[in-house]
Amino acid sequence: MSSISIPELEVPFVFRDRPVAVKGDLRPLWRMSIVVMLIRKCCRSNRTSYARLHVLNWALLSKPNRNALLSLMNKETDPSELLVRVEPFLNTAVNYAIGEELVRQEKGNRLVLTTKGVTVADTLYETEDVFKVEKDFISELGTKLTESLVKELFAQTGEIE
Repeated sequence: MSSISIPELEVPFVFRDRPVAVKGDLRPLWRMSIVVMLIRKCCRSNRTSYARLHVLNWALLSKPNRNALLSLMNKETDPSELLVRVEPFLNTAVNYAIGEELVRQEKGNRLVLTTKGVTVADTLYETEDVFKVEKDFISELGTKLTESLVKELFAQTGEIE
C-alpha cells in the first residue's frame, strides 16, 4: 500500500476551544422551571403523567404548536391532526427536578410536585419578567388538557401508553 501525498494538506493546524452556545430550551434550569410551572398550573392536584407533560412541553416549544393545542382544546381541531413530538431531553430535566426534590415520581409514570416544587413554581409564576410567553400560554390553557385526551393523542402513534 502506498501513501498518497497531497501538498495542499501538508500545513500545520491548531485545535482551539471555542465557546458553544446552548439553545435555551436545552438548558436544564430553564427546562426544570418549565416542568414545575406546567405541573402547577396545567395539571390537577399538582400531578401529571409523563405523557401529558410531553404534550405540554411540545406545545411550549413553538407558536404553531401552542396554537394547534389551543385549537384542539377549543374543538376546532381533531386529535388525529396533531403530531406531538416526544423530546428526550424533557425526561432528563424531570430527572434533574427529581434530584432537586422539586418533583417526585409516583406509581411508575406519575409525577407529583413537592412542597418545594410548588413554592418554586409559584415564585416563578409571580415573577413578572421571566417566562412571559410561556406564562401567557399556560394561563390560556389552564387545566383543559385531560389525561384521556392525551391518551387519544398518543393512541394513533402508539408511542406512550
